Amino acid sequence: MDAMNTNTFETCDRVFNMLKEAGTDIDVKLLDEAAVLHLKLEKELDIRNFIKSVEQVSDYKTIRKSVTVLNKKHQEAEKLGVKIEQQLIQEINECA
Repeated sequence: MDAMNTNTFETCDRVFNMLKEAGTDIDVKLLDEAAVLHLKLEKELDIRNFIKSVEQVSDYKTIRKSVTVLNKKHQEAEKLGVKIEQQLIQEINECA
């Protein structure tokens, strides 16, 4: 629960994978909640890293392709049921 409260992918990933590998017996609802948060943080980190990677691009074709890739990442996350934070959606829109 403490790892989930940090709301950081690295911490949640480490603890979530440790629990899975050890086969730790925990509440099913808590494990499901952890899995949902893990996926959410993973997708948000992927989107943020992509935004950072295209910050200094000046070529129009590359920018258009990057916008397409970014929107696709956002759509794929939503298809998986990931609720993207409004602030990140705003960053996606600003990048486009």
